[in-house]
Amino acid sequence: MLAWAVALSCLTGALWLAVHHPVSPLFSLVLLCLWCAVAIWQPNVWLWVVPACLPWLNFSPWTGWVVLEEFDILMLATLACAYGRMAWFGLQGRQLQMPALAKGLVLVLVLLVSGLVSLWRGLEDVGGLALDWFAGYGDALNSWRVAKSLLYAALCVPLLQATSALELVRKQTLFAVGVLSGLAVVVLSVVWERAAFAGVSDFSVHYRTVALFWEMHVGGAALDVYLALTAPFVVWALATARNRMVWLLAAVLAVLAVYAGLTTFSRGVYLAMGLPVAVLALWLWRQKNVRNSASERQFWRARGDVVLMIVLAVEVLAVLVGGSFMAERLARSDQDLTSRMAHWRSGVGLLNSPADWLLGKGMGRLPANYAAQVPEGEFSGAVRWQQGEKGLRRKDGYVVLAGPRSNQDIAGSYELTQRVDTAVNGQFRVRINVRVLKPTRMEFYLCERHLLYDRSCLAAWPTVKPVPGFVGWQSLTFPLKGEVFDPE
Repeated sequence: MLAWAVALSCLTGALWLAVHHPVSPLFSLVLLCLWCAVAIWQPNVWLWVVPACLPWLNFSPWTGWVVLEEFDILMLATLACAYGRMAWFGLQGRQLQMPALAKGLVLVLVLLVSGLVSLWRGLEDVGGLALDWFAGYGDALNSWRVAKSLLYAALCVPLLQATSALELVRKQTLFAVGVLSGLAVVVLSVVWERAAFAGVSDFSVHYRTVALFWEMHVGGAALDVYLALTAPFVVWALATARNRMVWLLAAVLAVLAVYAGLTTFSRGVYLAMGLPVAVLALWLWRQKNVRNSASERQFWRARGDVVLMIVLAVEVLAVLVGGSFMAERLARSDQDLTSRMAHWRSGVGLLNSPADWLLGKGMGRLPANYAAQVPEGEFSGAVRWQQGEKGLRRKDGYVVLAGPRSNQDIAGSYELTQRVDTAVNGQFRVRINVRVLKPTRMEFYLCERHLLYDRSCLAAWPTVKPVPGFVGWQSLTFPLKGEVFDPE
């Protein structure tokens, strides 16, 4: 019964999200049904698909979702099929080549209790759950945004148990290949991003890659953490490659992964990724010691590993010596550490009671509490979706924008972005329906941008004034002016 309850709950959640997808609900439903069919037909394929899709299955720049994403639909559908299959075969009295739910029950319960307590603390802090498809980092659903990963991990624990040593090896290999597939997508996106916006070999320009981690629009280190966690899998691929072609693919992935890590220009990533490289170097040293006893067919591996280490060393030197950006960041290390220590002290200062120290403020509540209580820590603006007076349909609503509450020095730093296609150069205009309470300066930009950095922009900076005696919407059009876009 417990497996059925989990399966039905996850399936309901997946269908609910797919139906309410902001851009393509019908297409999302079709893909959901197809994936469920595949997951039931091949019950272990999720071990490859889920890690392969983890770093990119999020289209928030197009959908506007922040606390929800397409990966949630995939995970909920996966869990629904896995637990449904478990419950069905258990009901039929057949031997299922998947674990019994009770095998991982202790770990699952520990994770769930910890996560649910923290989630409850977060919802209590904000005043209760409020459903909003376009909720932000300061809203109640941000607690769910942080908690859901722990929930998914806890529910996956029973599914990862193996009935035999051979099955365990197969599952581990399938999962590792999935991680490497996801990493391949990430490093290729990094190369494309650098080529399009900074230059593949220009290590002096102030540009830090973000790949397909759209949540980095507010900073953070999503790409950094992902590279650090997946680097050991590259070492594993090199160490277990059984033929030249597999080793060559793993070596190319290693070179691109190191390049991606280097172009984050993050000191923490350098250390975190350097450890697996050190392990690889140790492994090479051991290979050298046993080379005399190795068969002739293994010499290619020893020679290839040495060449790979030379290539990686040249790559590291090219970034550290061939450009000035990392040198500038290293020179600012003391200043950055001071500011981060102040930030951490301000965060710890938010813990005001014994319950806060014991249980925390609650999942997802740091941004809102920090902005409300720390001097000069407020948000630079806010945006929310307001339902219109005509009903609950999305097309009847409108966007409400606001600037900072008190610190006007950061006014104009908050942006609401939208992806648009511009096939050719020409005269561009922006048309907007707007109403304001007082004269308001607005800034409109049409830019070539991946996520954080602009290459070239067209712009308009009008001041919109309320019409005396009229409180309705004004329909305004402004021409955008600036440099011509690069056709390349």
